[in-house]
Amino acid sequence: MEWDMHRYLTGFDGFFENLFEFNDFSYFEDLQEVLEERGVSFKNMIIEDVIAYELLRINLGFKNYQGIEKRGRSTRCPPLFSITHDSSFFPSASDLSYVLTRIPSSAFFDFFQLLVKKCVDCGVIIPRILIWDG
Repeated sequence: MEWDMHRYLTGFDGFFENLFEFNDFSYFEDLQEVLEERGVSFKNMIIEDVIAYELLRINLGFKNYQGIEKRGRSTRCPPLFSITHDSSFFPSASDLSYVLTRIPSSAFFDFFQLLVKKCVDCGVIIPRILIWDG
Protein backbone atom coordinates (compact mmCIF):
# COMPACT_ATOMS: atom_id res chain seq x y z
CA MET A 1 0.00 0.00 0.00
CA GLU A 2 2.86 2.40 0.86
CA TRP A 3 4.54 1.66 -2.46
CA ASP A 4 1.31 2.43 -4.33
CA MET A 5 0.89 5.71 -2.44
CA HIS A 6 4.43 6.79 -3.31
CA ARG A 7 4.11 5.71 -6.90
CA TYR A 8 0.57 6.57 -7.95
CA LEU A 9 -0.77 9.42 -5.82
CA THR A 10 0.18 12.70 -7.41
CA GLY A 11 1.26 15.23 -4.83
CA PHE A 12 2.06 12.57 -2.23
CA ASP A 13 5.56 13.25 -0.97
CA GLY A 14 5.90 10.56 1.65
CA PHE A 15 5.28 9.78 5.26
CA PHE A 16 7.08 11.57 8.09
CA GLU A 17 8.91 8.34 8.99
CA ASN A 18 10.45 8.23 5.50
CA LEU A 19 12.63 11.18 6.47
CA PHE A 20 14.45 8.86 8.90
CA GLU A 21 14.23 5.69 6.85
CA PHE A 22 15.78 7.20 3.73
CA ASN A 23 18.38 9.51 5.30
CA ASP A 24 21.49 8.86 7.34
CA PHE A 25 21.28 10.29 10.85
CA SER A 26 24.35 8.42 12.15
CA TYR A 27 26.01 11.83 12.54
CA PHE A 28 24.05 12.19 15.79
CA GLU A 29 25.14 8.77 17.07
CA ASP A 30 28.77 9.83 16.61
CA LEU A 31 28.05 13.23 18.16
CA GLN A 32 26.43 11.66 21.20
CA GLU A 33 29.45 9.43 21.75
CA VAL A 34 31.82 12.43 21.58
CA LEU A 35 29.68 14.57 23.88
CA GLU A 36 29.26 11.78 26.43
CA GLU A 37 33.03 11.23 26.46
CA ARG A 38 33.31 14.93 27.37
CA GLY A 39 30.95 14.38 30.30
CA VAL A 40 27.65 15.54 28.80
CA SER A 41 24.74 13.46 30.11
CA PHE A 42 21.66 12.68 28.03
CA LYS A 43 19.94 10.68 30.80
CA ASN A 44 20.07 7.46 28.74
CA MET A 45 18.15 9.05 25.86
CA ILE A 46 19.36 8.83 22.27
CA ILE A 47 19.87 12.17 20.53
CA GLU A 48 18.59 10.83 17.22
CA ASP A 49 15.28 9.77 18.80
CA VAL A 50 14.82 13.13 20.53
CA ILE A 51 15.51 14.94 17.25
CA ALA A 52 12.91 12.77 15.52
CA TYR A 53 10.31 13.92 18.06
CA GLU A 54 11.45 17.52 17.78
CA LEU A 55 11.02 17.39 14.00
CA LEU A 56 7.61 15.76 14.47
CA ARG A 57 6.63 18.56 16.87
CA ILE A 58 7.60 21.18 14.30
CA ASN A 59 5.88 19.25 11.50
CA LEU A 60 2.63 19.12 13.49
CA GLY A 61 2.82 22.86 14.11
CA PHE A 62 3.17 22.79 17.89
CA LYS A 63 4.77 25.99 19.17
CA ASN A 64 6.35 24.44 22.27
CA TYR A 65 7.44 21.13 23.73
CA GLN A 66 4.18 20.71 25.65
CA GLY A 67 2.18 20.21 22.44
CA ILE A 68 3.79 16.93 21.48
CA GLU A 69 3.57 15.68 25.07
CA LYS A 70 -0.16 16.45 25.23
CA ARG A 71 -0.71 14.78 21.85
CA GLY A 72 1.09 11.68 23.09
CA ARG A 73 -1.32 11.22 25.99
CA SER A 74 -4.12 10.39 23.57
CA THR A 75 -2.30 7.59 21.74
CA ARG A 76 -1.84 4.00 22.80
CA CYS A 77 1.70 3.71 21.51
CA PRO A 78 4.35 6.30 20.72
CA PRO A 79 3.84 7.80 17.25
CA LEU A 80 7.42 7.12 16.13
CA PHE A 81 7.65 3.56 17.47
CA SER A 82 8.85 2.25 14.11
CA ILE A 83 11.90 4.51 13.82
CA THR A 84 13.18 5.09 17.35
CA HIS A 85 15.86 2.87 18.85
CA ASP A 86 13.46 1.99 21.68
CA SER A 87 9.96 1.47 20.29
CA SER A 88 8.39 2.52 23.61
CA PHE A 89 10.32 5.81 23.83
CA PHE A 90 8.18 8.92 24.07
CA PRO A 91 9.92 12.02 25.48
CA SER A 92 8.27 14.45 27.85
CA ALA A 93 8.52 18.17 27.24
CA SER A 94 11.30 18.35 29.83
CA ASP A 95 13.15 15.47 28.10
CA LEU A 96 13.08 17.33 24.77
CA SER A 97 14.32 20.51 26.39
CA TYR A 98 16.99 18.72 28.41
CA VAL A 99 18.55 16.91 25.46
CA LEU A 100 18.26 19.65 22.86
CA THR A 101 19.92 22.26 25.09
CA ARG A 102 22.95 20.01 25.51
CA ILE A 103 23.67 19.80 21.79
CA PRO A 104 25.92 22.62 20.56
CA SER A 105 24.31 24.75 17.85
CA SER A 106 27.46 24.24 15.76
CA ALA A 107 26.61 20.52 15.57
CA PHE A 108 23.25 21.30 13.98
CA PHE A 109 24.95 23.63 11.51
CA ASP A 110 27.50 20.93 10.63
CA PHE A 111 24.66 18.45 10.04
CA PHE A 112 22.89 21.04 7.88
CA GLN A 113 26.07 21.37 5.80
CA LEU A 114 26.16 17.57 5.34
CA LEU A 115 22.54 17.67 4.12
CA VAL A 116 23.32 20.51 1.71
CA LYS A 117 26.28 18.56 0.31
CA LYS A 118 24.12 15.46 -0.12
CA CYS A 119 21.44 17.51 -1.88
CA VAL A 120 24.02 19.07 -4.20
CA ASP A 121 25.51 15.64 -4.95
CA CYS A 122 22.05 14.26 -5.75
CA GLY A 123 21.05 17.27 -7.85
CA VAL A 124 18.28 18.37 -5.50
CA ILE A 125 20.05 21.69 -4.94
CA ILE A 126 21.80 23.42 -7.80
CA PRO A 127 24.44 25.52 -6.04
CA ARG A 128 24.01 29.05 -7.20
CA ILE A 129 23.22 31.11 -4.14
CA LEU A 130 23.30 28.69 -1.19
CA ILE A 131 21.95 31.21 1.28
CA TRP A 132 18.57 30.88 -0.42
CA ASP A 133 18.78 27.08 -0.56
CA GLY A 134 19.40 27.06 3.19
